[in-house]
Amino acid sequence: MKFTISWLKEHLETKSSDEDIINKLTAIGLEVEEVKDAKATYGDFLIAQVVNEEKHPNADKLKLCKVDVGGKVVDVVCGAPNVVKGMKVVYAPPGAVIPINQMQLKVVKIRGIESSGMLCSEYELGISDAHDGIIQMPEDSNVGALYVDQMNLNNVMIEIGITPNRQDCLGVHGIARDLAAAGMGELKKTEIPKIKTNGTSPINVLFEEKTDEKNYCPAFGSRYIKNVKNCESPQWLKDKLNSIGLKPISALVDVTNYILFDFNRPLHVYDADKVSGNIIIRSAKKDEKFLGLDDKEYTLEKGMCVIADEKKSLGLGGILGGSSSACDMATTNVLLESALFIPSNIANTGRKLFIDSDARYRFERGVDPNSLNTGLDKAASLIQEICGGEISETQICGTVIKNEQDISFDLVKNTNRLGVEIDQSEIEQLLKKLGIKIISKKNNLICTIPSWRQDIHGEADLSEEVIRLKGFDSIPVLSIRPEKKINETILSDSYKNSLRSKRFLAQRGINELITWSFASSKDSKFYIYDQTLNIKNPISEELDVLRPSLIPNLLGAVKKITAEVLRVFHYLKSETNLFLINQEIKKILHVD
Repeated sequence: MKFTISWLKEHLETKSSDEDIINKLTAIGLEVEEVKDAKATYGDFLIAQVVNEEKHPNADKLKLCKVDVGGKVVDVVCGAPNVVKGMKVVYAPPGAVIPINQMQLKVVKIRGIESSGMLCSEYELGISDAHDGIIQMPEDSNVGALYVDQMNLNNVMIEIGITPNRQDCLGVHGIARDLAAAGMGELKKTEIPKIKTNGTSPINVLFEEKTDEKNYCPAFGSRYIKNVKNCESPQWLKDKLNSIGLKPISALVDVTNYILFDFNRPLHVYDADKVSGNIIIRSAKKDEKFLGLDDKEYTLEKGMCVIADEKKSLGLGGILGGSSSACDMATTNVLLESALFIPSNIANTGRKLFIDSDARYRFERGVDPNSLNTGLDKAASLIQEICGGEISETQICGTVIKNEQDISFDLVKNTNRLGVEIDQSEIEQLLKKLGIKIISKKNNLICTIPSWRQDIHGEADLSEEVIRLKGFDSIPVLSIRPEKKINETILSDSYKNSLRSKRFLAQRGINELITWSFASSKDSKFYIYDQTLNIKNPISEELDVLRPSLIPNLLGAVKKITAEVLRVFHYLKSETNLFLINQEIKKILHVD
C-alpha cells in the first residue's frame, strides 16, 4: 500500500514529524517497506524542450537532438522513436542518478558524437514499465523548471506491508485512523456528499435466475450518470496518482482509482452506451472468452463471477473490467458500480486466471460492506464536479449484509493475558478511536466491532488491539533464563544414569543405532500383538506403521550394512591385501 505524507494529512490532523509517523507505522504493525523522498530522487531532473532533431550520422536508430534546458542548449543522443522537434521532455543532466538502475550520468561519446545527459522515459524514472518512448510533458510546462516542481512531487512517499487480516488499512483513511488511535493526531471527519438526484437508472441490474448471489455477489450498487464530458483529470488528482506510481488515464477512470486508494472502496465505471439492455450477474459459461482492460483474452470456467449484459460479458466481478464497455474521451453516459463480492470466489478466480489487480487484492481480503453506498456517493459527486452530468438514484441489487458484532471484553482477563495492567479509561479511549462502540460495565466492556474491522472476532483480538496501540514496549521485560542454568527436573536420576550408560558403552567401542519411529508393516507383522497403528500420510511407502518393536528397524539396518560389506568384498575380490579390505569394512561399520 503506497501513499504520501501530504495525502495522509488530508485525513490526519497531526504535528508529528515525518520520521515519527514512519516509526509509529511500524510500531503498530503497518511495517514500512520503503520510503521515497521525491525531491531527493528527482531533484536533478529538469523540464527541457527539443529545439531540433536529426538523424545520427553514424547510427540508423539514433537521433542527435538539440535540447533547450533553460538558458542553454545541449546536444543529446537519443534512441526514442517518439522524439520530435518542439517536444517538451524530462532531461537528466550529467551527474544525475537514474532511479531505475542508480546509474550516474556522464558526458560520453555515442558513435563518435558527444552526448550531454539523457531524455528520460517513464521506465527510467521508475514510474512505470513503459520504455518504448520518452516522456512527453504538457505543452504548458516551464522549460528549465525542476521536474519535481512541475509535477508537484515535493513529497515523501511511503510503502507499507499489509498483513492479510488488516484489510481496513488498504486505504489512506484507514491508515490515518490507526495512527490517530495510536496518539499521532486526530482523525478528520469525512463528509458524505449530498447528491441531487435526477430520476432512476435506465439500466437495471439483475441476478441470473439460476445464480446464487450468496456464492458470487451479495450486493451490486449502481448509479447512472448522463451527459458527462470525460476529460483529463485536474492537476490535484493527477498529482495524487502520480505520487504513488499510477498513470492518470481520464477523469472517469482516475476518480475510481482515487476512491480505491483513499477509502479502500473498489469501483468500476462502464460506458453505459456500450451496454446492451440490462446488466446480469451470473456464473461464467464453460470456455467463455473474455477480453479484459489489459488487452488479454481469458478463457473462463463455471463458477467465476461475470458481470454481463444481454449479449456479452462486461467484466470479471471484483477483479477486472472488460474492454467492451471501457470509457474513453467520447463517453457521455456512464454506469458507476460499487459492489460486494465473495472473497473466496475472487481469490479462486484470480489464481486460476493469474490476474493481479488492486480490486482483487482488496475484495479477497474483505471490503467494508457499508462502504458500498458511501463509495458510490463520493465517486458520483466527484465525477459530477469534474465532468458534469446528472446523477440517478442509487439502485441496489441484492442485500448489504450488516457486519457488526458485539464482544464482551473482560478487563481482568485482559490484564492476565497481556501481563500488564492498563487503566480502563485508557483502554476505552484506544478502542473508541478505532471506531469501536463501547458500553462500560464493572471490569467488563461490551464492544461493538465496526464493519471495517473484519479481523476482530474475540477478546484476544481486542487485547491485541489495545497493546498494539499502547505499545509493545509497555510490556514488562523478564529474563527468559531461570535463576538456575539447568532445570533440575529435566536432569532426573534416571536421565543421568541413561547418559552415563551411553558414555560407558561408547568408551568400549559400541555404536548407538537410531532408527525411525516408523516401520514397514511387512516387517512388523511378526511383532504386533494387539493392532496395527497405520499412518495415513507416511513419509514413504515402506514406513507405513508406527514401530511395534525396535527389532524390525534394527534388522533392516543390519541388512543394509551386510549388503554394503558384501559389495566391498565383491569389489575387492581380486585384492590380496587383507588390510585394505579390513579398513573398508571398518569405514562402513564406523569403527576404529
